[in-house]
Amino acid sequence: MTPGWVKNLKKRLAMRKSLLALALLFLFSCTFVIATDQRMNHLHIACDDYKVNLDWIKLCEAKHLELEWLKEERPRFDQTVMCLHALDVILDGKYEDFLEFVCHQPEDVRLKWHSFQNMQNHMRGVLRAVPGVDEAGVRKVLEVAIVLSGMNKASKAVALAAKEEVIETRLKQFCNTTLERCPQIYPAWKNLSDKQRNLLKVALRPGDFGQMTHLEGGPGIFHPLKQSAILLNNPIAFEIGFFVHICHVAGSMGHLDQRSSLSLNENTYRGLMAVKKSCLMLKESSISDAYRVYLSQRAAWLGLDPDSPLHQVLSRIGAMMRLFSTDDGRVLKEAFLKLPPDSLAEILEELGGLKLPIDALCPTYMPAILVNLFNNYTLGAASKERLTRAIHLGLPFIARVLKEHKKCEFSLDFNPAARVAKESPEKLSELKYTLSKEGAVTPN
Repeated sequence: MTPGWVKNLKKRLAMRKSLLALALLFLFSCTFVIATDQRMNHLHIACDDYKVNLDWIKLCEAKHLELEWLKEERPRFDQTVMCLHALDVILDGKYEDFLEFVCHQPEDVRLKWHSFQNMQNHMRGVLRAVPGVDEAGVRKVLEVAIVLSGMNKASKAVALAAKEEVIETRLKQFCNTTLERCPQIYPAWKNLSDKQRNLLKVALRPGDFGQMTHLEGGPGIFHPLKQSAILLNNPIAFEIGFFVHICHVAGSMGHLDQRSSLSLNENTYRGLMAVKKSCLMLKESSISDAYRVYLSQRAAWLGLDPDSPLHQVLSRIGAMMRLFSTDDGRVLKEAFLKLPPDSLAEILEELGGLKLPIDALCPTYMPAILVNLFNNYTLGAASKERLTRAIHLGLPFIARVLKEHKKCEFSLDFNPAARVAKESPEKLSELKYTLSKEGAVTPN
């Protein structure tokens, strides 16, 4: 028979275990609620947070009347708002603002606090270094540059430009052409000083940093920047223009999330800083040297040999697909070498960027085909499977179009093909397409 004191001891131990279990359950519940609430608040489920965001957007609309023009194109409106938010966070953000800015990024590629601080400290210095324009004035130029950069999607802006005989649909070209020939169509223009206007026009004019980052063309993608002489004559304007591009990158997924940047992660930051390094080389080096240095960096990230013609093409493809790791490089190479010999030869010939002449027209939206295929989950649940399918469906199609239209007098526009890659990817395997007189490539 068990003594009474032993029974009491067992009861006490059982009670302690129960209390410990309840405590652990409570702790787990709190942790889960905190984690869930963090995501919910960033998605505006909390009413107060939602109201604050709406109030801020209304302030932006009151400050920039052109934002109203973008409301008919809602994704572009949301992206532009996110670009403005990114501008504020990068210039003014404290650590808690940084945490919100990166909270929805995958943990393994999340932008680092150190990288964020580098951007912030650098740009704060740039804002103080513009001759004849104070910090508030430079900031206004940055905001106007961000808003006007999206005006090719605003029917009102397009109609006003058409009255001034400006017919242009491409994003960067529309902005630059209207600022040169009919800037008065923009309300913001009237509220800028002469020095602000000059800074705006000069900062936005040279080069397409997106095409450089993703190696969409050959060395000629660096040519407009080299030709502009901005790096020698107005390096501060270059810094302003490049920062506008960073804000555009940060806000490019703003139609999905307007508080946390889904795109300006650590890998993206590394790519931006590497291409900026090559841009700065143009002060003294040739565009071929700048291109080769950046291509070599992309090869190094993928674990590839920058001196191998095969690996140079793979590195260019990797840049288009936003790939950064040696594992990515290995899978990319394996998938590539499984292509039929005829396709391999054609792709190597057409995508050998270093061989392209300086005056070769750079296609647009070519990387979007590969990215849309890679992100298309109908092509496979596993990343490796989707990457392989993206290579096998996208590259032969791209190479065939490039081969058949080498002597086009207009730039090829792969945007319609990128939409097909998202919606009906198997169409690309037929290698059949139509080409509009404006250069739009549409798979049949």
